[in-house]
Amino acid sequence: MPHEIARLTAQDYEELVDFISMVFSVAHGPTDFQTFGPAMYEPTDESMSQQYVVRENGRIRAAVGVFPMTYRIGDISLRVAGVGNVAVHKHHGGKGYMVELMNAATADMAMGGVDFSFLTGQRQRYQYFGYEPCGAACAVYFSPASVKHTARHAGFATYTFEEMAAQSEEIINKAYEIYAAQFARIERPREKFVNILRAGVATPYVIFADGEVVGYVTRSGSTIKEIRVADDNQLPSILHALTASRPGEHSTVFLPTHEPQNLAQAIRICESYVVENAGNYRLFNFARTVEAFLTLKASYRPLPSGEMVVGSDLFGNHVISIVAGSVAVSPTDREPDVTLHGMDIYQFLFGAAPIDGFFDGDREPNLAHAWFPAPLYFPFPDHV
Repeated sequence: MPHEIARLTAQDYEELVDFISMVFSVAHGPTDFQTFGPAMYEPTDESMSQQYVVRENGRIRAAVGVFPMTYRIGDISLRVAGVGNVAVHKHHGGKGYMVELMNAATADMAMGGVDFSFLTGQRQRYQYFGYEPCGAACAVYFSPASVKHTARHAGFATYTFEEMAAQSEEIINKAYEIYAAQFARIERPREKFVNILRAGVATPYVIFADGEVVGYVTRSGSTIKEIRVADDNQLPSILHALTASRPGEHSTVFLPTHEPQNLAQAIRICESYVVENAGNYRLFNFARTVEAFLTLKASYRPLPSGEMVVGSDLFGNHVISIVAGSVAVSPTDREPDVTLHGMDIYQFLFGAAPIDGFFDGDREPNLAHAWFPAPLYFPFPDHV
């Protein structure tokens, strides 16, 4: 049947939200995208222009959303495209609509100067479009027993957790300033900050210590998707108070690996933890992305100075140099010191497993092990 690929406008908002909510509800249980992603889905031309759809006889039969973001690492700004709401009507599967939309979206990313793209979903399904699971997030698990036996970390302050949406603008501004002070972060507009933290039907809370704002946390059920505090030394006592605030319940706190001190503090008092992939990624600008996340690693760990040529049949050869913590990455025609085949380049650069089995060549093994993997991470409230 004849069909067309189209982009949407504000007048298509209700139709789009109804369609993707229906598809996801059938596949995964009740889902309402008006509440699932309040910062991503708005009845404006700007918001709806981020949607690629297939129409048959004027009706939406498939959709893919592409959401532009800026990832700041120190003075580096990366252009990021988050991919979400990939949906095909159950009676119109097998027509290649998802392939058409994903190909159109990724072609626009490549032409539009995107540095890397992020999505979540089944690995092999999205490998066809150049995405690979990698990066690392640490899931730290707290049980009632772990809270009981680590009471010595409770601290002397009285911590309370109050819903952010009910707070004054002054209080929310203080929480936002704590977020914006991070060395690595997704740029979140202040006016959308609360709604971004509500993504995935989560509830954000402001953390008070004896009446003063000391941080914020956003949680969905037993999952704590993000916690930021003004003073990292308070994190153990805040985590203890947070988990103890729901007696008898278990909690899982997600933390990035590029904050090793915070991670160590949480691990010391938890029941258990696992390190897992932090989503599916596709690089469009190899040099800028690798340079940025090695710069992030150099911000918390001294990296030995040196130079190494990394070869990849996906991205070509690049020379990576680090001098006194300053990172530079650029294309080169030089012979590689290490060679990566296919998607192994992602596991070498950003994987959560040891890199040894992924590359050929041994001219710079010490540098490879010292520099990689780099700490690629995508904050959970910014998932789309």
